[in-house]
Amino acid sequence: MSAGKRIFAVVIIILSILGIVLCVGGIIGTWIVEDRLTRVTVSLLSSAEEMLQATGNGLVRVETNLQDARDGIADIERLAQGLSDKAKNTNLILVAIEQALSDREFPKLQRAQTTVQGLVESVVAFNTTLEAVNSLPFVEVPTLTQSLNATRDRVDSALQPVQDLVTKLNQMKSGVLDASVDFVTTYTTKVETILRTVQGEVQDYLAQIRKLQGAVAAVKARLPFYFTMGAIAITLALLLFLWGQARLFVYGLTVWRAAKSAPELTTSDDGTPPQLPAGSAV
Repeated sequence: MSAGKRIFAVVIIILSILGIVLCVGGIIGTWIVEDRLTRVTVSLLSSAEEMLQATGNGLVRVETNLQDARDGIADIERLAQGLSDKAKNTNLILVAIEQALSDREFPKLQRAQTTVQGLVESVVAFNTTLEAVNSLPFVEVPTLTQSLNATRDRVDSALQPVQDLVTKLNQMKSGVLDASVDFVTTYTTKVETILRTVQGEVQDYLAQIRKLQGAVAAVKARLPFYFTMGAIAITLALLLFLWGQARLFVYGLTVWRAAKSAPELTTSDDGTPPQLPAGSAV
């Protein structure tokens, strides 16, 4: 009987030791994971903040270029008013308009086009980063919309009327076409309409970025606290389990000692009832 108790006690002691080792390892592993998860998440969100800041700065540059382009279009329209005065040198006016378009307006639109194209690529990279962050449990940060694609296409469409007007101006100078205010303003109005629309879209997107910057900053400040609280909860649960395993270990030792100290009964060869070993207390 005591041998069976000893085996039982050994099994309990071994299982409790395994449980204690697992609990200690679990506690250590929990804090290692918490530290790595916090550092990786904060790093990703910091990258997202930098991308948002760069995108916002790029949009500000685009808006500046667009406003400069609109101001230039207004100047061209004022120059074109001189075409209605036959006493003025029409060719000089046409040359001034052409130079304004070729040397100032077209480069401004090209800069805006290049910047918007880069921003479209930045948005894709930003959304990829946020998707990695959103893969974490209970984390959801909104991504940027793809509306800049349409804005890029609209900027592209503003270049064509400018090129067309330059071609028409050359034809006016050569006498192929009659120079008129309405002819010039037909193109400039088309460009102005596109630029006004694009500028509004850029401002709306910039507002979206400013709002998202606040959301990312809030998540970045909040997540480490949540990770720490989760690690504390897991640690407390493992400590409770560890306490149970420690009690189980003590119980196993108690059973082992009791079985070891208990005298064993012996049975004689002639079938007489079991006797206590000689010298045992009755």
